[in-house]
Amino acid sequence: MNLKLKLTSAAALLLGALSIAPTFAQETPEFDTVSGSVAYLQRIAMPPDAVLTVRVEDVSRADAHAPVLAETREPFGTRQVPIAFSLKVPSAAIDPRFSYAVHATIKVGGELRFTTTRSYPVLTRGAPNQVDLVLDAVPSTPAETTMPAMEAASMANLKDTYWKLVELDGARIVTASPQKREVRITLASEGSRVIGFSGCNQFTGGYTQDGNTLRFTQMAGTQMACVPPVMKLESQVLKMLNATTGYHVEGEHLTLLADTQVLARFEAVYLR
Repeated sequence: MNLKLKLTSAAALLLGALSIAPTFAQETPEFDTVSGSVAYLQRIAMPPDAVLTVRVEDVSRADAHAPVLAETREPFGTRQVPIAFSLKVPSAAIDPRFSYAVHATIKVGGELRFTTTRSYPVLTRGAPNQVDLVLDAVPSTPAETTMPAMEAASMANLKDTYWKLVELDGARIVTASPQKREVRITLASEGSRVIGFSGCNQFTGGYTQDGNTLRFTQMAGTQMACVPPVMKLESQVLKMLNATTGYHVEGEHLTLLADTQVLARFEAVYLR
């Protein structure tokens, strides 16, 4: 066998070996990390079996179910809020044209007790990857929230209480079916911050309180559109908050005032 034939045969064997050799190299998936903390304002300790769930959701379409990009779910155990979280979102699943937000819930025995009610955007459109979530209490059933008058009176405080709107401009407020959620406010003692739901959108802002005087400032909220009756109610609620100059708490009832004029009445809602 001449040298040329030997070289040709060797080259053929080498090519054959390369063609059947397995490929072990794999692409390493890339992730964007979304982290932060979860807390609520009420002075309530969660039992060890309470479950905290945090999700990163695609909220690009307000009228559609929000797809989940990443989720963590774990019991409280010995922990109490604030609780840190960290989620890894596949980079390939993130579209810079879309909007994403973090949603969190706390359940006890399968019953929802706390949830995010405002939007916490992340990842795109200039939003950060680190957010501190403040969850709001979810009202229990009427049977669970009924309390003796003396007990309720001792618990109701202006601050750190879930206040449900029951009367506005002298008219009784009933939650309409398109609205689904009740109008409510919570005045956080930490940071002098008010958060709430005005009928269609979540809102937040600041407040100043001195004695029986009370004013709301720098109000801002989400910008979803709802049916006209709900939008009208929301406009009245925001106008009422901007006009507030004082308040009065009696038992489990909060009255907001403009000087001596009654603007609105609220009832306290408690979790058992």
